[in-house]
Amino acid sequence: MRGGATKVSGVMRLGLLVLLLVAGCRGKHHVVLDDWVPPPDAGVGSGGREDAGEEPLVPGVAGDGGESETARDGVRDAGDEAGGEEAEDSSEGEAGPEAGEEGEGGVEAPAMPDGYGVVERADDGTVAVPAENRERGTRPGPESAEALAHALLAAIAAGDPGMAVGTVFPLEAFEVLKDLPDPAAYRQRMVRWYEEDVQAERERIGEADDLTFDRLQFGYCTWQDEHTEGNLLPYWSCRHNKLYARADGRPVTIEIHALINWGTNWYIAHLGPVRR
Repeated sequence: MRGGATKVSGVMRLGLLVLLLVAGCRGKHHVVLDDWVPPPDAGVGSGGREDAGEEPLVPGVAGDGGESETARDGVRDAGDEAGGEEAEDSSEGEAGPEAGEEGEGGVEAPAMPDGYGVVERADDGTVAVPAENRERGTRPGPESAEALAHALLAAIAAGDPGMAVGTVFPLEAFEVLKDLPDPAAYRQRMVRWYEEDVQAERERIGEADDLTFDRLQFGYCTWQDEHTEGNLLPYWSCRHNKLYARADGRPVTIEIHALINWGTNWYIAHLGPVRR
């Protein structure tokens, strides 16, 4: 009887030892998982895109981000996108004040490049797609982006979004650029969001007698091929662009969330973050 008890006791001790070993292994495995650090390239999509996984310019439309080109140069060197609403045709009355005219608050509207905001038409009446939105070439120069930045600063200083509403991507071009059930309705939302963002920047910066341009630095720029971002036509897209300015001598920074091109000109797609 005593021998049988000894055997049972031995089996119990052996079972207990096995349980302790298993529990120890599990605990060790748990610690390893908690201490795991992702490799440096974790979260970077194919092609090494730095902002992989960022929201598309048109919510609800998945995109692969296109081919990237990091904008090392700014306008000056850094070293020195619905439906559900019935849209009205908002192409008229969006140009804002003419150059030299005053908006609200007595702020003068700056001059824009010749042809800025003009969407050319072919002989058959359809929108003429510029070469820069048909095949990838050199990224458009910074001239129109700099003019856009001046207009945006004037609108913020005056608290008058209408002074720079012409810098929002043109309606006629947007209708052929985007593959949406109702591109005009979405573009109308873009204008409304732009107006809200201008007012938000005005409140953030505060009133300033003098809001002056310093420099504009492009952010992360990509060439968006067709059907990569709900688009029928390709375009250049630059995100997280930085507009550096001075408000009565005080340095301020304004982020222009997304700029896209039509021809050689740059336009605002989203001033602030993309709404859902």
